[in-house]
Amino acid sequence: MAAESDPRTPFEQLILLNRDVFTSGHHFAAYHILAAALHEARALEDLAGLGAVQQIAEAQASWLDQMAQHGDDPTPAAEARGHVRLFAMLAHQAQAQRLLLETQQRQPGRFLAP
Repeated sequence: MAAESDPRTPFEQLILLNRDVFTSGHHFAAYHILAAALHEARALEDLAGLGAVQQIAEAQASWLDQMAQHGDDPTPAAEARGHVRLFAMLAHQAQAQRLLLETQQRQPGRFLAP
């Protein structure tokens, strides 16, 4: 856990934790940490944060794909069932959230319920 004097935001801490957990080989846990970072960025309406989550998810999905091509198969169980890889799906979610937020910021009030 971060020290009291640590100036990093929860989003930044989640991104750093994702990197550490992913590189240690705990890919499923890393996915959930990155998903938490996505939710934090969305709650803060942080376009750059959403873009960062998308880029990280794409890079981690790519790395997992490369490992699978070399005979190692660290991809999540969803891949084995023929579903979209979790990290690729998370990248799509981050992109969709970023685009929605951009639209909401350009057209305030458009997405409010009557």
